Amino acid sequence: DFQFKGLIIDGCSEDIFIKNSSFTTTSAFTAIELADTRYTRLYNTSIESEDHADDAIGLRLKTARTTELDQCDILACDNGIDRRQQTGPGEIYYNNVDLINQTTIQDCNVGVFLEGAAGISDIDRNHGRLYMDCAHLIQNDEYAIQGTDILLTIDALNNSNCDDINCTDLR
Repeated sequence: DFQFKGLIIDGCSEDIFIKNSSFTTTSAFTAIELADTRYTRLYNTSIESEDHADDAIGLRLKTARTTELDQCDILACDNGIDRRQQTGPGEIYYNNVDLINQTTIQDCNVGVFLEGAAGISDIDRNHGRLYMDCAHLIQNDEYAIQGTDILLTIDALNNSNCDDINCTDLR
């Protein structure tokens, strides 16, 4: 088990696997930044703001083509997962996020912020996807999910009172 503060991974063409770790952030800092990565999997990893500070980012994505969070927690950050435009106009970051197996984003101002593929060629429309299966967005103050032109795939059955997909008795 490791505890980190401010990890930046930039320009990695190999798969990245982070397991059984914890990360912290404070005001105006980012716990983990993924830039120009192909595939990253975080497993049983926690990310938390020490002081619920403004501008504390849990996970910042800058062309993180696929980022999978499996049994992870992101807690008390200003933005849990963030991909806001940081550079000049016209720069596009390619990001897809998978939240699976009880991953929880809780008590953040914004749980997940992503941008999609508006205004670019069809060949590049392979980003801006948020996939959730058995994941939770809980008590995020302003937005659970915020973004532009994103594709959402959310398995709602797990968070319902239903035993099968034909049930209409949702919580």
